[in-house]
Amino acid sequence: MRVFILTLGTRGDFELFCTLGRELRRRHHEVVLGTSAFYAQATQAAGLEWSAIGDGTHGELIAVLRSLSNTGDRLRRVHLYFAGWVRPQLQSAHEKIALIRDRSDYFISNLKLVIERDGQAMPGAFVSYDPPDAIENLTRFGSTTRGGRILELVAMNRQLVDPEAKWGPEFRFTGFWDTPVREAWTLPPRLMSFLREGPSPVVMTLGIVLSGGNSPRSVLHSWRKQIRSIQNTWKQAYGGGGRNRTGVHGFAGCCV
Repeated sequence: MRVFILTLGTRGDFELFCTLGRELRRRHHEVVLGTSAFYAQATQAAGLEWSAIGDGTHGELIAVLRSLSNTGDRLRRVHLYFAGWVRPQLQSAHEKIALIRDRSDYFISNLKLVIERDGQAMPGAFVSYDPPDAIENLTRFGSTTRGGRILELVAMNRQLVDPEAKWGPEFRFTGFWDTPVREAWTLPPRLMSFLREGPSPVVMTLGIVLSGGNSPRSVLHSWRKQIRSIQNTWKQAYGGGGRNRTGVHGFAGCCV
């Protein structure tokens, strides 16, 4: 089967769907990954066929993300992001997308898009990889109105995201998609030192947090405040003498 994967967005969006493409290729499917030019090298390094979608630069993407930093409403932010980045990329690549569609059997996108072919939806999959604000938002993209031609995949752990099984039966939880470990990679000395000096850490990744104009240090300061608040809550509930129930004396941070 020939699979067309289209992903437009941050490095986190790209890596997830590149991982999917790599796994499909391992299972002997043909995969073409349509994405921005600044991900071309990473796509080809993964052994996948790359097709340029849009003409936007990485700097332009970051500028759009930073312009949204003062927009508090999440839905409004999504609409502005789509208008400022996604739509221009799709419009400029309209003909190329149609050509790839015509020689593909299956379509997957990080945008939950449906491609029409011969008057009906092309077989494909929607992928959820961020928890929704409300369960009702899960059905807004209309996968169930496509006659069973759109599969709903959830690239998250069900016990974490849906422990009470409130999502519909059409959602298939796969767990997190892991990228193969790079055997030649070793921890930077600063991170190695940080890990050796104290108890096992909690890892919090930044995603696109820094794109809003926040520095790593300011984000770390915000996290410290939140974790100290949690510690105080535990102390009030279980007593404040010595080591609290979280198993943490204090909070140290390391930006890598």
